[in-house]
Amino acid sequence: AATGQTCIAGSRLLLQRSIHDQFVERLIEVAKTAHIGDPMSTDTHVGPVTTPPQYQKILDYIDIAKQDGAKCVLGGQAYTGPAAKGGQFAGGIHLEQGRPGGLSCRELERLCIEFGQVDLCDLTDEVTARTEAGIRAGLLELPDGQWEDELLMDIDGLEQPQPLKASVTINGDSLSVDFTGTAPQVRRPVNCPINFTRAYVAVPMKMICDPSLPNNQGTYRPLDILVPEGTLLNPTYPAACFWRLSAGMLVAELMFRIFARIAPERVPAESGSLPTWQFYVSGNRPTGEGYALHQHSYGGMGGRPGRDGLSAVSFPYNVRDVSIEWSEHETPVLYHSRELIPDSGGAGTFRGGLGQQLTFEAYATGTKANQPLVFSGAAGRMRTPPQGFGGGEPGACSRIEVNGVPIAPTSSPEFSFEVGDVVRLSLPGGGGYGDPGGRSSEAIRRDLKGGYITSESAKRDYGFDE
Repeated sequence: AATGQTCIAGSRLLLQRSIHDQFVERLIEVAKTAHIGDPMSTDTHVGPVTTPPQYQKILDYIDIAKQDGAKCVLGGQAYTGPAAKGGQFAGGIHLEQGRPGGLSCRELERLCIEFGQVDLCDLTDEVTARTEAGIRAGLLELPDGQWEDELLMDIDGLEQPQPLKASVTINGDSLSVDFTGTAPQVRRPVNCPINFTRAYVAVPMKMICDPSLPNNQGTYRPLDILVPEGTLLNPTYPAACFWRLSAGMLVAELMFRIFARIAPERVPAESGSLPTWQFYVSGNRPTGEGYALHQHSYGGMGGRPGRDGLSAVSFPYNVRDVSIEWSEHETPVLYHSRELIPDSGGAGTFRGGLGQQLTFEAYATGTKANQPLVFSGAAGRMRTPPQGFGGGEPGACSRIEVNGVPIAPTSSPEFSFEVGDVVRLSLPGGGGYGDPGGRSSEAIRRDLKGGYITSESAKRDYGFDE
């Protein structure tokens, strides 16, 4: 930006109006640094992801413009503070949070200069329109029709698993989903707000219809959903929703299950990573100061057409693990192990990814005497394992044990334990894809060598005995 110009960030960056198709293509490439990827890709389940989110890149762009003498405005308020010193503006956002996006911002600035003062509002309209067109084109490749299915969810305090039901209708270039029949909202914090539900309908749809273009508002335009109020997937006030991913991420699995009947060549088997496990271990130090260890853990991804599922992976969205070293440094929690579980992935032509096992305890020197610790979180798949597709076998169920004794199946575990008690979390494996008889001897030998399966599993599931 030239000295003295005003940059409006957040909703628009005003420059002279001039749209070029080539610029749009280049802008799409920049935007692809944070998009939903192709579950069939060679190396990973999603496309490249950058964090913080894209709006942080605009914040850093403001920082760059400020250093060049531009006046920066966010939400109608001018910012003049020193970004380099971690100043704040507009709602207390730290400018230093935007620095990781600096490289992308400089590229965006260079493109603006190269193509001569472009109106990014029109450009972003074009980008979202192309995403919408991609989704609609993908839907047109699928048959018209209506498909129904359901998943069962374990909820603490209820004897029977509760249903999540969906009816999917494809009509030309549009898709609608009706969740009538889904269980009522509950008093546990596993209810899922409708915006979260909508997002996890859109994720599988985009992966199936057009995984390559950026994920944006255009993804949602061909989509219509109906979720009755007062249900697990559209609760009303004052429903508790903190562990919303317990129900919400099963929506994605439910959609994948339905898409497997529509386009089986594009869909992985069911994944032990749906839902992601998120949990806290909380307690007090000897001084009385409280602490809470926050962790995510992942099951295995389902086997894919042409590829095995990935093990202990965040799918279908990206969350980074908290390292064991950091956890042990910051809290009095000692990990005995964090390892993959052999044989937990479902057998198939393409094996399901393995779940992981975490074993830990709290040690006395860091914990207040005679005061229990609390484990609380979101979980799943403790009663119903991830199913295989196309003749593949299911993955292993999950379980939580304290001193070797399992707790009751639930999607929102919460229990107390003492210093010296050993807590073990065993996360589910992904389902297998295709008949296990179709797996190559080379792949079985590789699994045996790597410890992914045992010799007993090789003989039982694949008839392999060497």
